[in-house]
This record gives sequence, structure tokens and C-alpha cells, in this order.
Amino acid sequence: GEALSSISSVSKLTILSRRADEESGARLTGTGEGFDTADYAGPPGSTIMVENLFYNVPARKKFLKSVRTEQRFIREIFLKIALPHPGIAFTLDVDDGRRLTLNSVNSIEERLGQIYGSGIMDDLYAVTLRDLKVTMSGFLSRPHYLRPNRAMQILYVNRRPVEHRYLGFLLSKAYEAAAPRGKHPAGIILIDIDPRLVDVNIHPAKKEVKLFDSRYIDRLILALGEKALGREHAVEERLFTPGTSGI
Repeated sequence: GEALSSISSVSKLTILSRRADEESGARLTGTGEGFDTADYAGPPGSTIMVENLFYNVPARKKFLKSVRTEQRFIREIFLKIALPHPGIAFTLDVDDGRRLTLNSVNSIEERLGQIYGSGIMDDLYAVTLRDLKVTMSGFLSRPHYLRPNRAMQILYVNRRPVEHRYLGFLLSKAYEAAAPRGKHPAGIILIDIDPRLVDVNIHPAKKEVKLFDSRYIDRLILALGEKALGREHAVEERLFTPGTSGI
């Protein structure tokens, strides 16, 4: 809500929305003086259109990159959001042209195939660690699948993509015996955790979150990487025994 309000103040914003159980929804269009509303009888769901971004703030618009670069940023964010939600269909349109279509599928493995190619699961291990209040699952490189950069290292907390400054270091440490210098493992890691143990309001863009015990989570990430390679992981067994979690 707050983000849409902010975007509406620097763009031409249109929202189309209809619930599946309603015959008519609503169309909301931002104008220079406020918003106009009208009935909307289109397909169920919500569509948000942002046009002429920063048209009324030329100083901010000056700092935009080239069209190609901005489109690349949008595509990266689009794919990060779509990845952990395989049951939702996503489309990306640019200048009235359809650039990407991700149909709804049954699993994250299938969604990974849509994004990275149908054979990607031949290159990744699927591993999981569980505790009383934390489940950590990941898709990590098999030893032959090492990349020249860290673009395929992504962390999700309750399906929200977040930045974690030590993710690359932890994955490199787990793969230190398998990855030569200059090569990096893929690591798509999803943490499901009690929301009460996460603070999502520490970064203005919500790119970072504060977890209840960052060192504990770091140990889990390292252990997940080590488990993927079949190595004995470093998180004490008692942490995965009911009643002795340490959370």
C-alpha cells in the first residue's frame, strides 16, 4: 500500500482488479489531481500499470540508467519474485510486447526449469534442513555446475527475496574443496521461519531483514551447502532434536 502510494505520486498509475466471485471489479486511474474510479469487468485478478515514471520529477529521472539496463533490472526482480511462487502465473510486458510468460506449475523445481532451462535440476542438488521453527531448503550446485559469478545465489525468507552480505562467503566456504578460484556455486535458498522471529522493517526498500539469530542462520546455510556435497555438516545434531532447538 505505501509503495503504491509512493509510485502513484511520480507516475501515471492504473490498477485493474476483480475478485473471482464478483461480476464487476474496479478500475482506479491516477491523475494529476487525484484518482478516478470506474467499474471493471475484465478477468479476475489484479493488474498494476505504471507509466511515465518520474515524469514530474526530472531530477530523479536523470539518474535512471539506459532503457536496456532498466529493463534488465526489472527482469531480474520479476524472476526473483516469481521463483518461489510456482502456483502463480506471471507475465512481463514491455512497451505493449510480451517478453516473458511463466505459467503456473506444481513445484519450485518446475519453476526453476522455466527460468533456467528444462535440464537445470540435473545440475542442482535439492536439500533440506529442519528445526522446530525453521525449515531451510535449497537448490545448490552439483560439483560440475560452477558459474563465473554469483548471480544465481539468492536467499528467500518466507518467500521474500532478501540480500544477505555473507551468502556468497558461506557458499564459497561450503564448496571450497570443489570450486576453483573464480568459480562460484549456484545457491537458491529458501528459509521458512516463524514471522515473529523476523524483522522486515530495517531497510527502506525491504531488501534486508533481521533474523532472530543471524549466526545460527549462517550455520544452517553452511550446513546446507555441506549436506549438498555429502559432507558431514557443522550444525550440532542437538539443534535438530525437539526440545533442544536453541531457537
